[in-house]
Order: sequence, then C-alpha cells, then structure tokens
Amino acid sequence: MRGTASEIATTDRSAAERELRWNATFIGIDFAFFGMAMALAHQTTVLPTFVSQLTDSTLLIGLIATAQTGGWLLPQLIAASHVVRLQRKKPFMIAGALPGRLAYLVLALATLLLGTTQPGLLLALFYLSIAALFVSDGVVSVAWYDIVSRALPVERRGRLLGMMQTATGLASALLGGVVASILVSDRLPFPANYAILFALAGGCLMIALGALLQVREPPPVPTLDRPTAAEFWRAVVPIVLGQPDFRRVTLARLFVGMGTMIYPFYVVYATRHLGVPTEAIGGYLSAQVAGGVLAGLLLGYLGDRSGIRRVIQAAAVLTMLGPGVGLLTLVGRDALGWWTPVVVAVCFLSVGISFSVNLLGYMNYVLAIAPLDQRATYAGLFNTLNGLLLVVPPLAGLLLGIAGYGALFGASLGCMVIALAIASQLTEPQREGGPGRA
Repeated sequence: MRGTASEIATTDRSAAERELRWNATFIGIDFAFFGMAMALAHQTTVLPTFVSQLTDSTLLIGLIATAQTGGWLLPQLIAASHVVRLQRKKPFMIAGALPGRLAYLVLALATLLLGTTQPGLLLALFYLSIAALFVSDGVVSVAWYDIVSRALPVERRGRLLGMMQTATGLASALLGGVVASILVSDRLPFPANYAILFALAGGCLMIALGALLQVREPPPVPTLDRPTAAEFWRAVVPIVLGQPDFRRVTLARLFVGMGTMIYPFYVVYATRHLGVPTEAIGGYLSAQVAGGVLAGLLLGYLGDRSGIRRVIQAAAVLTMLGPGVGLLTLVGRDALGWWTPVVVAVCFLSVGISFSVNLLGYMNYVLAIAPLDQRATYAGLFNTLNGLLLVVPPLAGLLLGIAGYGALFGASLGCMVIALAIASQLTEPQREGGPGRA
C-alpha cells in the first residue's frame, strides 16, 4: 500500500510539474511578445518622438503617460468586481484582450494615411488607440494576475517572473538597433518609419494573444460562495482600512509613480536640450531594456531568497539614479562633453529597473498578502488606486513649462526618496500555506 501511495504521489508531482512547465512557457511567450511590442512603441522613446513630430506641446507629450496609466489602472476595480464572481477567468481574459491587441495595427494604418496630411486627426487617433490598448489590457490583467498566481506557485514565482523579464529584455534589446535603423533610415521618412514600428508592435501583440489561448487555467480556489456585486464593494473599504501593509505598498507605489513623472521627457531633454543625436534613441531603448534584464536576473533571485519587500526596497534605491543623473547633466553639461550620451543612458537603465519592479515587486507583494480567494479583488483595488497617477504626467508637463527641467528632476527624486521611506516599513508576507493564511 505504501508503494502504491508513493507511486501515486510521484505521478501527481510529475503531472503538476508538466502543467507548471506548460503554463510557464506560454505565459512567458505572452509576456515576451507583449514586452517586445511595448519596446517597439515605447512610452519613453518612440511615442514621445512620434508626438513631437505632430505637436510642440509638452502637455500633449505628458498626456501619453496619462492615457496609458489611466487606461490601464482605472478600470481594474470594476473588472475585479466581475472577475471575482467567475469560476473560470480565462474566457473573460481572452474576450477582453482581442480589441486592445488590434489597436496598434489600426494606428499603423492611420499613421501611413494621415501622417503628412492631417496631423491633428492622427494625433487624436493616436491617443484613442493608446487608450484602447491599455483599457483593454487593464481590464483583462485582473484575470491574468489571478490565473498566474494559481499557475505559478509563490515559492517559484519570483524566479520564474524574473526569467520571463530577462528573456523579454534580451529579445527587446535586439530591437533597439531595429528601432534606431527604422527611425533614421533615409528610405523610410516620416510617417512610414513610425507606421512600420506600430505594425511590428501590433504583430507582436497578436502572437502574445495566441500564447494566451494556450494557457491552461488551474482549478479555481475552493470557496463557499461567490460574492455578489454589493458584497464585493462592501469588502473593498476594509481592505484599505484593515491592511496596513496594503496601505504601505500602495502608498510606496504611488510615490514611485509620481517620481516617474520625468520619464516621458527624458528623450526630449536629451535630444533637444543636450544635443544628443536621434540615432541614440535606439541605444537608449537598449539601455532601458538592459535595466529590465538586470532587474529580472537580480531582483527575481533576491525575491525568492530574501523576500519580496527587499525587491521593492532595492528597486526604490536604484530608480533614484534616473532623476539624480538628470540633475547631474543639468548642472555639469559643459564638463561632460562627449560623455553626455553615455551618462544619459544611465537614466534609461533606471527606467528599465523601475518598470520591471512593478510585477516582480509590488504586484507580487499584493498577491502574496491577499487571501487566496480575493487575489483579483486585491490586484484590482491596488491598480485602481494607482490610477490616481493619471494626473501626474500633464502636471509634470506644466511644471516643466513653468519651472524647467531642474524643478522636474528635483520633484521626481524627492518622490522616490519618500517611496523608499514608506517601503522600509513593509513586513514580509507569509508563504502560501503558512500560519494565519486563509
């Protein structure tokens, strides 16, 4: 009997491992191709320069991040109120993803047709496309987080997510040269160069969607009942009021988000005010990707070894490099000389680290402190509260217009210092199955 039980246990473990590998593979493919799409049309390099071809308004350049942030974050709590009552989340995830994954293909066609004749109309369609992509992805991400948290066990999640980010970063790093060559090619004048980038990004998004279709959703977490919509909304306030660590991680993320107010303006600052050539944009994209690769390798390992809160704290320190180096270039511009483009690359390295920690650190922490049957609620609430950041980019554009880059760099650095102080108060969440967990 003992041998039979042992054989059954071994078979069960082998089946579970095969299922883990299958899901990790296709989640990783989705993750990688979505990341490659974002690299081909990135919010800190490609998109600001595209908008600057159509308008000189710093407010509209800052609006890029607003459309992305607001579109992705604000719908999530509403989506969570529906997702938490679903036994199976995958059908909702796939249905919601399809409209957004088509957005860049539509934008590519509009750019080719309108870029030289109707820049105002193209600008409006650009913001509509960006909003459509990120609203769609924001809605389905609640279901995505729930499925990932069940498909990837917490004791291996940090390392697996780190490996995914590393692979995505390495693939995206190769795209830096592609982006640069397309943008500066004499045979691809505006708007054809940007239309090609948007089309390539759209193709990557469709491949990512195909990978999502292959993910096998694990069985739902057993629960006595599913909350009604009214019960869901009544449960939201106690999470904020009764969970100190949820409040702290949310506040830390909010201040980091305010610190990233400078990100859409790095490339404009470098090219227009420091005289960095346009050809360097591809190199800056590669530097940003390198930051994501380093974060995936180091922070993923740090999370599994020393805890998720250490990931958040370490990343908070590293992201200070961006605005700190920005202030250095502002003060010592003449002394830097030909080193200027190299020094500016450190800013983009810091950007890559900052973007990587959102999943490896903040969201991983939220999923770890959430009761097993409330992960969608916690994820949706966390991201919706961070939707408050949508007002930051246009305010940053106004601050830049009034006070200049020195004030913008200083405000960004100050916000990141506050984020580090809050993150230092976080406690490490218990592992699944530990004492006190639901």
